[in-house]
Amino acid sequence: MIRLVKKANQNKTKTFRGYTPFPHQIAVHTALNKSYRSGNIYVVKARRQVGKSVMVEQELLRFAINYKDTVSACVCPTLSQARKMFQDIINSIYDSGVVMKKNETLLEIVLINGSKIFFKSAEQKDSLRGYTISGILCVDECAFISDEVFYELLLAWTNVHSAPILLTSTPKFKLGFFWNYWNIGVQKTNPNVIAIDFNKYDTTALLSKERLEEYRKLLPKGQFLTEYMGEFLDSQSI
Repeated sequence: MIRLVKKANQNKTKTFRGYTPFPHQIAVHTALNKSYRSGNIYVVKARRQVGKSVMVEQELLRFAINYKDTVSACVCPTLSQARKMFQDIINSIYDSGVVMKKNETLLEIVLINGSKIFFKSAEQKDSLRGYTISGILCVDECAFISDEVFYELLLAWTNVHSAPILLTSTPKFKLGFFWNYWNIGVQKTNPNVIAIDFNKYDTTALLSKERLEEYRKLLPKGQFLTEYMGEFLDSQSI
């Protein structure tokens, strides 16, 4: 599947084996290239089926492999989504010799350089208190995670080490923390918040125009606009 094999030159896009990133994925990797302990927040707005989760998995691997003894994490809306990302990474690197141990119950991976990646679900709520991230915090499908979970529980994880945060999601309504940070990034009112829009890139290699048209005919308009056109809806929209 995918494997990150060497530390990136700080002035170049990262080098991968078995993973050839598309331009929209490269944009995220490049933006995060010097993000270690930057405290930056990267907001990625993406339509479905364009390789968002694979890109997140690569960043988790890059931080864990290139920065030893760090702790990185990915939080997903549901436990099944968190488990899938855990398993994807295990499948991609387990025979590479970089994994020291894995815990399929706790969804934790420890590498031979002492770095750890763990996966959590937003459903766990109060049990998410007390973690500290020194690598990167990735929050996937943010539009489906509550403000309470992000602001009151997850955001504090990055304080001690000024760890960067990667927020990724298909958009939903014009409200909530994902929309708020997206607006800050687009308007450039805070230099530490960077917005990246996958809609600016040609993603037809992953989602063809023909398949997109099928979804347009089959899905309710609001769902099609958010999931496959990557557009935010007014909060009053159905």
